[in-house]
Amino acid sequence: MHIPFYMFYGENFGILMEALANHISIDLCVVHERK
Repeated sequence: MHIPFYMFYGENFGILMEALANHISIDLCVVHERK
């Protein structure tokens, strides 16, 4: 039985995605500044 993994996180899933997005954005900014 396949269950979407986000169902296990509930509201925390949104927080997790936001945290990942912020982390990626910071990494991209750091890389951009280094160039």
